[in-house]
Amino acid sequence: DDDTIPELDVRYFLTDNISIETILGTTKHGVAATGTALGDVNLGTVKVLPPTLTLQYHVKGNGKFSPYFGAGINYTIFYDADPGATVNVDYDDGFGFAFNVGFDYFLSEKNYLNVDIKKYILSTDVTVDAGAAGIAIADVDLDPIAISIGYGWFFTAASVANRSWLCTCAFWTDLD
Repeated sequence: DDDTIPELDVRYFLTDNISIETILGTTKHGVAATGTALGDVNLGTVKVLPPTLTLQYHVKGNGKFSPYFGAGINYTIFYDADPGATVNVDYDDGFGFAFNVGFDYFLSEKNYLNVDIKKYILSTDVTVDAGAAGIAIADVDLDPIAISIGYGWFFTAASVANRSWLCTCAFWTDLD
């Protein structure tokens, strides 16, 4: 299922072109097992928290337009699972990869609009207790695309060698 949620990004520039960024947001997903011996099985819903850290390269733009691309890791935490048509569904938390591409469009020296597309590559083991039908363990690949559009603030911390920080508050649409 698709989900739209608030997201917070915090970016720190190591150099003029290279930054590290943390990405925080949580989404709720409808889950189903398809093509099983029992047919299609509703596995209910689960919330996902994938805190992410990316290393980004920022291409020098025309002053207002600043494109970038990046790659990194995330640790996905599954919580608040509702088992749907089964007795219980258990998801293993774990590490995955993230890639992103986007741009900042500066409205002024300290304010900008941000558009970002993230691709997550996640894999988890899922244990499904189907009651009398038995228990099944499956390796599940989750590879959502997240699109965010947000507004951000740019600031410089003189106490940290004049390095720049950006903070973006955005809405993130998670497309499964």
